[in-house]
Amino acid sequence: MTPNAVDPKQCSIEGCERPRYAKGLCQPCYMATSERREQDRVYRAKPEYREKRHAYRVAYREENHISAGSTWAKVRPQDKRAADHRRRARKAGNGGNVTAVELTTLPDFCVFCFSADSLSVEHLVPLDRGGWHVIENLTTACRSCNSSKHVRTPDEWLAIRA
Repeated sequence: MTPNAVDPKQCSIEGCERPRYAKGLCQPCYMATSERREQDRVYRAKPEYREKRHAYRVAYREENHISAGSTWAKVRPQDKRAADHRRRARKAGNGGNVTAVELTTLPDFCVFCFSADSLSVEHLVPLDRGGWHVIENLTTACRSCNSSKHVRTPDEWLAIRA
């Protein structure tokens, strides 16, 4: 099935000159592909297909030394963390993009209490208050400091703590 580049109002199957019906195909060609999809769906629902597919996946994992429970997030936690922060910034409508490599340049301690336990990425000017998701607006904070700071700037938060 190669596209028909001659007439855009004709079926996109080469050699078929009937007018288009849906998705670039004439009605007989569209129905044929719909029937084929239904046949594929019925075939994939059969237990023997599932067993064959499962055996293939197991063999692939063994061959490539991949554990069954490993996912992208487990294998690459820094990239997952960076992706989560980018998504949160996009949802807030704030620009900026920070890579996993840039996140490794942040301090290895909480900049507020100097603890090294359970660190998280902290926006100095919170995203909710218009802060950008750029490396210059990021630092590290322990979970305790980060959650108590909430949506305050560091100056506001330190004034409340004092």
